[in-house]
Amino acid sequence: MESEEREGSLRGKDIWLGREIFEQTTRSVELVFARKLGNCERLEVWREREFYAAARQEWWTAWQRYFFRHGLGPVLSFRADSVSGRGDLEPMKGILLLCLRRSDDHAETLRNMAEVVRVAARNGDVEFFKSMSAALESGGVEEKIEGFLLGYHILGYWFSGALWLMSDKAGWAALCAYSGKAIERDAYRQACRRLKLRGYKGRVGKAPVLGYDKVSGTYRYAE
Repeated sequence: MESEEREGSLRGKDIWLGREIFEQTTRSVELVFARKLGNCERLEVWREREFYAAARQEWWTAWQRYFFRHGLGPVLSFRADSVSGRGDLEPMKGILLLCLRRSDDHAETLRNMAEVVRVAARNGDVEFFKSMSAALESGGVEEKIEGFLLGYHILGYWFSGALWLMSDKAGWAALCAYSGKAIERDAYRQACRRLKLRGYKGRVGKAPVLGYDKVSGTYRYAE
C-alpha cells in the first residue's frame, strides 16, 4: 500500500474516500514526527533496508488495527460527496476532533483537514465549531502516555524515529526522549505486541540501530 507517496490535501476533491483519508493522515503523522527529529533524509536512507517493504506493510496493517481498536474503523469505509455534502460526515469530523485533542501540531492537522472545516462552515455547523474550540483548548495537555496516545506515538515514530530498527529497550528509551513524556517500559513492549509490530525482529539477527542520543540528536548503529 505505497500510495503514501501521493501527498496533497483533500482540497478540491469531488469525492472523499475513507481509505484515502486514512492513508493521508498516517503519512502526515509520520512526516510531522520526522521533521521534528530532523529525520527526513534518514527516513529515505532507512527505506533501503531489504526488509523495508514487509515492515512497511506490517505498519499499515497496525495503523488499521489501531483505528478499529479506538473506534475509528468507520473512517476506512467512509465515502461522501464533498460538493453537495451528501454522505455521513460524522466520521471525518470525529477524526479531526480526535487529532486536535491528541496531536501536538494543530496547524498541520488543520491544513490536512481544511476541507472538513470549510464544509462545516458552509453548512453552519455551530456545534461542530464549539467542539473544535474545546478540542483545541484541551490538546497537547501534558500527561502520562497510555492507551490511545501510546499507540499513536509508537506508530508515528515507528519509521520516522527508527523504532522499527531498535530493540524494545532502545525503542522505549528513544520514544521517551522523542515525546518527553513518561512511558512504562512494559507498556511500550505490550503495545508493540498488541499492534503486531516486529520491525527488524525475525528478519535480521540483531538490531541495526542501538539507540538514540537526545542531546546530540544522533543514532548509534550496529557494526
